[in-house]
Amino acid sequence: MGRSAWEAHLTPLTDGEPERPPSPSVARSSAEEEGEAVTFEEKCKLFFLEGKEWGGRGVVTLQLRRKLAGAGSRLLARAETGKVALNATLYAGLKVVRKDDKTLCTTLFNLLPGAEGGKPSPAQTMLRFKSRSEADAFCAKVTEGTPK
Repeated sequence: MGRSAWEAHLTPLTDGEPERPPSPSVARSSAEEEGEAVTFEEKCKLFFLEGKEWGGRGVVTLQLRRKLAGAGSRLLARAETGKVALNATLYAGLKVVRKDDKTLCTTLFNLLPGAEGGKPSPAQTMLRFKSRSEADAFCAKVTEGTPK
């Protein structure tokens, strides 16, 4: 029996299963990310303040991305599945507060769809890194990338 055009372009893996393309909802868009340089990248735990409790979003890869043309930087956090958990532009007056050696808090405007009225609203955000040195490096890069 012949293979369909869809099946024909899939590359078989070593166990005989064909490789499946990534889900469109988590596929990384090179158009979205081209024209940017990654100035910081580290794994951390991401939390958002929901009412009076911190709601965990799990372990993410957090990147600070600087635009190559013009000014501006953004934070991009992806879960291990590739799904974007945070997409926030750095703004003038952004403050990062140290909660303890490895934990930082700040207010970010998450640009992901689903914000109230289609507009981003401020979200209290907490990031927990593996070490103080990772948290320190993040603070330094955010200070460097924040508009004055």
